[in-house]
Amino acid sequence: MSCSEKTQRASTCWTVNLGQGRIPHRHSYCKQQRIRNKIAVPVYISFILATTLICWTGSDCQISGESFIQILTLNNIHRNREATIIVLGIIMLTVSILGEKIISKLNIIAVPALILLCIYGMVTCLQDISFMELVKASPVEPISLAEGVAMVFGMQAVGSTISPDYHRFCRDRKGSCLAAVVGIIPYCLFLFIAGSVMGAATGESDISVLIAKLGLPIIGLIILVLATWTTMACDAYTGGLAITSLLHLSGKKRAAATAVAGIVGILLAVFDIMNYFTNFLDLMASCIPPVAGVMITDYWPLKHGKVENWEERPGFHWNGIICLVCGVLAALFLPFGFLTINGILVSGILYFLTSKLASRTETQS
Repeated sequence: MSCSEKTQRASTCWTVNLGQGRIPHRHSYCKQQRIRNKIAVPVYISFILATTLICWTGSDCQISGESFIQILTLNNIHRNREATIIVLGIIMLTVSILGEKIISKLNIIAVPALILLCIYGMVTCLQDISFMELVKASPVEPISLAEGVAMVFGMQAVGSTISPDYHRFCRDRKGSCLAAVVGIIPYCLFLFIAGSVMGAATGESDISVLIAKLGLPIIGLIILVLATWTTMACDAYTGGLAITSLLHLSGKKRAAATAVAGIVGILLAVFDIMNYFTNFLDLMASCIPPVAGVMITDYWPLKHGKVENWEERPGFHWNGIICLVCGVLAALFLPFGFLTINGILVSGILYFLTSKLASRTETQS
């Protein structure tokens, strides 16, 4: 996993607005309205989201834990790795259990601090290496452009799909759009660039080791711990929502479900989930974007961006399921293009065509 990817994951959760604004629906309800009835539980979406968010929680917990271990080591304090990750993970998990208001307050501190740290890191690195040397720098194991795009999309896939969890608190659609376009995209691009510059200049891919080499080891690592804390809090919180939907639990069980998601994530961190992270990103780039393809098509072209146009359908909506599966298969097996874009386009176009065909058939009958 590259430094720029780890640096971005130390930021707040990526969100791409789908236009809902302040709609009083949980993320699971918004997405699953395309494929569920009053009884059927949308196992695929809930299971995939819960699983991936738990894995993200584990990766964030591991990055934060290893950064904290670096802080202790710099002060000649040596503690057991597993015990440190577990204790720190439980402390961070409390924020997720308390809810999104605490998460936003933590972000107010962590996000500006991370930006300042990245600026300092880039300035420090550019004093030791020229711009042309940065451009010519090549990784130990280079990958193709298609693989790089797939990894970036894989990182963003889950956050983009769960964005209604947080955008539902915006006052209107304009606020949601501004939050995604102005508040998130420039920030994430900056973090990718900063991570690339610092990684190329230092030759390090381990973000905790890299930060320790920048000249402000303790302060920098504390900021990194705070930044990954906010991201872990978002992932565990939304993972809890996915579990409540998967098991059809009431909203009162959200805190307990969040605790379960967080604890499983902490255990994954203990067992070094980061070693399998690239494969995990590839899988997410194939399985999650087709969900967004169906969501976007259903909300914009078919419902014209108006939530009041949607109504619950009787029976099981096989159309959405089949289009979703086709999108995943396209992402996995089409030999051309970018797998993530292939998945979105195939699922979205198929859903649009089959929905129009079904509507015309109903009208004629």
